[in-house]
Amino acid sequence: LGSSQALTRPSIAIVGTRRPTRYGKKQAGRFAGFAVESGISVVSGLAHGIDTEAHATTLKQKGTTVAVLGSGIDVIYPAANRSLARSIIHSGGAIISEYPPGTSPESGHFPVRNRIVSGMTMGTLVVESGLEGGSMITASSALDQGREVFVIPHSLDNNAGIGCNAILKRGHGKLVQKGEDMWNELYQFCSFESDAGEEVPENDSEVEKNWKNWNLSRTATRICTLLETGSMHIDRLAEHIPASSGELMSELLSLEMQGCIQQRPGRVFELS
Repeated sequence: LGSSQALTRPSIAIVGTRRPTRYGKKQAGRFAGFAVESGISVVSGLAHGIDTEAHATTLKQKGTTVAVLGSGIDVIYPAANRSLARSIIHSGGAIISEYPPGTSPESGHFPVRNRIVSGMTMGTLVVESGLEGGSMITASSALDQGREVFVIPHSLDNNAGIGCNAILKRGHGKLVQKGEDMWNELYQFCSFESDAGEEVPENDSEVEKNWKNWNLSRTATRICTLLETGSMHIDRLAEHIPASSGELMSELLSLEMQGCIQQRPGRVFELS
């Protein structure tokens, strides 16, 4: 429901607990505002708490937001957000769902839909989360999909944000304190289509030294051959490489460790 154009815009997912603290709500609104100022749309799940704050602030600042449901597109849940859903549609945003119309909001649907929230965006911002729950699932999905994960830090006595600190401790997310902390990382994602094919290696002998003389697997060879045309985002690589996401990530890591390629901000890869 709404505008299909809203699905084509560069976007960031903003997720968090359904029972946020005042600090969490403030940060959700703050970073949603940063997104609007930067021309980036906000994607979330229309749930109570952080999701609601992210959608509502985006609308207040005349931005574009997309809500991904865990129910049929005609079954808005929670019911308290029906008015918010209408505002999203009328403002040029969208409400989307993979479930058939009439599907009730069953508990098992929400963890599944979180992969869509993370997958359709450039990265996921975890605002406030416990150690378990939908936000942690969304962050995990983002990592599996090759997306960036950003995290707002919390004080040690704030149990509502213990999951955020855990993500940072494990090295699974990047600490952010202001909008620029995210946009600097995501810039390459926004521009990778125009980058591809433009950055041609200047010295063929350097390229040969880095990978052509290595005994690489077929998948690794295809990756390097593609990168000869210029830097490329992981999504573009996945379109051209007949391999699972796990195999592709493994090959990219191996090539990085061998010094054949390097990763730039925004999951963009290029030959070393």
